[in-house]
Amino acid sequence: MSDNSLRLARWMTIALAMTSSVSAQTNTEPRVVRSTDILRLVAAGNPALQTALLEQRRAAALVEAQQGLYPFLLELDGGLTHQSTPMVTPDGTVSHRGSDQIVLGAALSKHLPVGTSLELSLDGARQVSKGTSLAMDQSSTNLPTYGMTAKLSATQPFLRGAGKRVGEAALRQAMAAQELARCSRSSAASELAERALIAYWELWYAQRAWEIDLRARDIAKAQLEEQQSKIEQGASAPADALPLRTQLSTLEETVIAAGAERDRLAVQLEALTGLIREEAHLAPDLAENPPMRARAEGNAALEQALQSSPAVRQVAAALYAAQDKARTAGESLRQKLDLIGWLQAQTMGIDRVSPLVTQLGDGPAYSAYLGLSYELPLSNQRKDSEAAAAQLEVEIARAKLVAATDQTRADVATALRGVENARLRVDLAEQTLSVAEQQAEATRQRAAVGAAIYVEVRDAEEAVRNAALRVARARVDLVEAGLSLDRVTGVLLARVEQAPH
Repeated sequence: MSDNSLRLARWMTIALAMTSSVSAQTNTEPRVVRSTDILRLVAAGNPALQTALLEQRRAAALVEAQQGLYPFLLELDGGLTHQSTPMVTPDGTVSHRGSDQIVLGAALSKHLPVGTSLELSLDGARQVSKGTSLAMDQSSTNLPTYGMTAKLSATQPFLRGAGKRVGEAALRQAMAAQELARCSRSSAASELAERALIAYWELWYAQRAWEIDLRARDIAKAQLEEQQSKIEQGASAPADALPLRTQLSTLEETVIAAGAERDRLAVQLEALTGLIREEAHLAPDLAENPPMRARAEGNAALEQALQSSPAVRQVAAALYAAQDKARTAGESLRQKLDLIGWLQAQTMGIDRVSPLVTQLGDGPAYSAYLGLSYELPLSNQRKDSEAAAAQLEVEIARAKLVAATDQTRADVATALRGVENARLRVDLAEQTLSVAEQQAEATRQRAAVGAAIYVEVRDAEEAVRNAALRVARARVDLVEAGLSLDRVTGVLLARVEQAPH
């Protein structure tokens, strides 16, 4: 049995050496990072965060588009018409009279946010007739004639489409969508930052646990070598080495498992930072210890969370968008009452263009119109349905805001309790580690003078190892509880925004 245990220990040592060799080949010179580097790496390389940033930019572009919703519109048109008309002359014969007409027009229009529509148009025409005319004066009928018409028209709605409430609805919706996209990005950034920092500290703990297990394995190996020397000198029986070999084999397995867990967590961190695309390998800086967190005042943390929590602000933005949408629901199906008016002036010249300008607005060649246009839908079913649906969206968004607020209160309370519990665990674990180290040292001294057996030494060393792992675990749990509190209160988002991109 002793030979089998020895062979098992040798094979475990060879396996560990091979694993270390492969790890060294595939992870040559890993990039050592600190927790302060993680936020910068996430902000620069995480694809999910970049997607949220692009959505925010797209929403900003839509706002700019809605700000230019009512530009001046210039419309130009022109055409050429040729016409030939048969007619009967006084002598009883049939002749043809033709005409060529060129028409040019321009119109400048503007729609105002209050619903008013304005348009200024100018049309000009030139016509030349050819052939026999029934008119007595043939000298003037074949001369070119010029005509011009200027018209100013306006339409002002009083019911449907009246006021900025309707005219700027699309702009307000675009601005609400922009705020919603910004809050969505903030929420995504805060959650990703928390995940990345938790992944970093979990990797830090895995690396520290691997080193603690490795140190315990080295101690067990040294104890086995010392026991083997005593056996060779005849001072101890061969059976006394069996417990040491069993412990060494167990620790070898623990070291391999800890190394595999460390590598798995490293890959997760590389994925969150986007460095996995560059085949870069990350390692935590073990010189950076998990920071101890000061106690937070509950009421202040809750107030800050309700004001700055990205999740609450995102739901609040959705509520505002729903409320604004409800203000104009069914607007296209309301009654319509428009005031319509226009003023028109016409001029004409024969064989000359100048009278078109000098006679514009002079004399009786003008016309004007002022009237009302009314439209009444004979059924309000669709209008009422749209308004009811919009109001339900408001109620749904309001309920979601209440739920988000309640969840934020619960998250703050949970995070505060988690921080306090983790602080207490750290203090107790450090006390336990101190006592365990003292006990292990005393047990080793007793064993040196023959007052303690190996089992007592082994148990004391195992207690030190377990206590060191609990200290590291408690410190990491304290950091993670603090990160959860920082995410809820918006502190973590501020750190992300301040991180250089």
